[in-house]
Amino acid sequence: MELRKRKNRLAAAYNYSFIRMTLNFYTCYEMMAEKTGEPAEETLALYDRYLGSLGSFLEGFLEKKETFEKETLLEELEELRQDTIKEMEKLTAYTDIFQAYEYVMNRVEGRFMPQLVGKKPENTDAFMEEILNYLTQDSDPSGFHERFQLVVSQLPVRFTKNKFFALIQEGLSIYKGAPEAGLDDMIYVLRCEALLNRPKEGTESWKELYPFLEEFNQTDFKTLEAAEYYHLSSKLEEVSEKITDATGDILMLMDLVNDLYVLLLCGDHAVSDLKDTQVMVEIMSEVLKLFLDKQWKEIPVETADLLPQLEGKQETYFEQWIAGEEIPMDELAKSNLPECKVLWKTELLLSGSAFASLEYKASEAMADESMISEKLDELFEEIRPSSYKRKKRKGKREEDLSNFETVETRTYKLEGEACYCPECGKKYSVVTKETVKRLRFVPAKFEVEEEITYVYSCPKCGAMKRPEKEPSLIRGSIATPSLVAGIMNAKYVNGMPLARQEREFARYDLDLSTKTMANWIINCADRYLKPLYQLMKEELLESRYIHCDESRIQVLGEPEQKGTTQNWMWVYLTDEFSGSPQMVLFDYERTRAGYHPVNFLGKR
Repeated sequence: MELRKRKNRLAAAYNYSFIRMTLNFYTCYEMMAEKTGEPAEETLALYDRYLGSLGSFLEGFLEKKETFEKETLLEELEELRQDTIKEMEKLTAYTDIFQAYEYVMNRVEGRFMPQLVGKKPENTDAFMEEILNYLTQDSDPSGFHERFQLVVSQLPVRFTKNKFFALIQEGLSIYKGAPEAGLDDMIYVLRCEALLNRPKEGTESWKELYPFLEEFNQTDFKTLEAAEYYHLSSKLEEVSEKITDATGDILMLMDLVNDLYVLLLCGDHAVSDLKDTQVMVEIMSEVLKLFLDKQWKEIPVETADLLPQLEGKQETYFEQWIAGEEIPMDELAKSNLPECKVLWKTELLLSGSAFASLEYKASEAMADESMISEKLDELFEEIRPSSYKRKKRKGKREEDLSNFETVETRTYKLEGEACYCPECGKKYSVVTKETVKRLRFVPAKFEVEEEITYVYSCPKCGAMKRPEKEPSLIRGSIATPSLVAGIMNAKYVNGMPLARQEREFARYDLDLSTKTMANWIINCADRYLKPLYQLMKEELLESRYIHCDESRIQVLGEPEQKGTTQNWMWVYLTDEFSGSPQMVLFDYERTRAGYHPVNFLGKR
């Protein structure tokens, strides 16, 4: 009897998930097709993995045989779930931080809109009545709560940091004796409010969103001007739309993944209507083809006409699922019966929390005073401003490293049983922390910049048009200003010959010959540095005083000269008494004859 009830529940879950996945998959494609631009590449990458798993699953029905390895597919879906959860966490971090910036922008708004914000009401009594009317405009408790929060958020509340921390500690005391998960959830909320859950640095974390974050991070809100405020307001609206769009895509994907997960789990334990199955497989197969094509065409009418055959059946199977006898989750997890283990995971996948973990926790710890205190200590350590920390006198090592960013912190803490003294069984307490800093060297890296130019043609007269673009440093060359400047700096400032630079570049898999680098230097010197040299010379010749001296120099490869021949570098410079900018100019000559400075200085 019990076995039959469990199988009935699994059958209901299977059919419910199958129909829901079909309808959501259809809707998901329609939403993607209606977007004005391409979905974010992070979203598409996750969807592509789901489409691959779905294709393998559907193939089994189309070929009327088991053409996929169920365990392999389950592993793929588990990995996809974990990666999707990670991406949602990143999006949540973006949401939290931009909500904080929205709050800042609302505060700043008063500078530029005094008629709306920050203006003292002329009639205080009327103003109070207006607020009360706003709060009590309807009897809905949830609505009152939201309106009350909005009003309170505009009040200039101020108290000391110690009072702030004391209020948090007092508030979290309600979690004493409650499951640890509830305490962790609240700690997470507090970390979000304190902007500790920040998106990952670098463009690898949602490339469309990160540039917006960088712009806000670099803004000085204390000196914000009106034009910049309105610019940031439009950016905030734009990024909010992008986050909402991406979050919706990820939520839809997670539902699709969970439903497919349920189908794989329950397939061996469930019975389904053959006609309904055929309809669903046909709908999803057609939509899958369109999804993989990514041309975002309209779904064929023939496929759309199949949807009414599934009408009302999703609700029916869901009612059958929730009407079944509920078995405690611990009991299901501990059972050795295959149906119970499947039912346990299915319960989690259909629990309403799409991102629920599928890992079993034998017994959840209850929060006590020491646990709350420990978690709060860690939180306050992160949240406390650096200005409140006792400053220690810097040693020489700290002074040496003060100009460099700390990019990685390794923390060594006792875990598990190691936290307890083996002699008396008491938990160790932290007495101090030892911090050691070391310096890491990151070798140089090369990056490729790509330039794409669109060429246009008039359809009527055939006239051609191309947009203006930045001129290249050397036409037809891969050279960029930064690359040539680096080569010049290495040779003339650091004394590294071009041949040695060639060998160094080879270690980075860059084939750059000495001849090529020499040609670049000569070309750029003639084209860009020579005019600058002439301008400097004109300034030098206007000086009251000019110092000059010559130094011996040997030059290899001079025509009609041996390598041992002495040549000369004439050096001209100004000083603080010259009445002109201080500078040094070099003039290479093959002799030290007196007419060289005469020619260089001219008739002055």
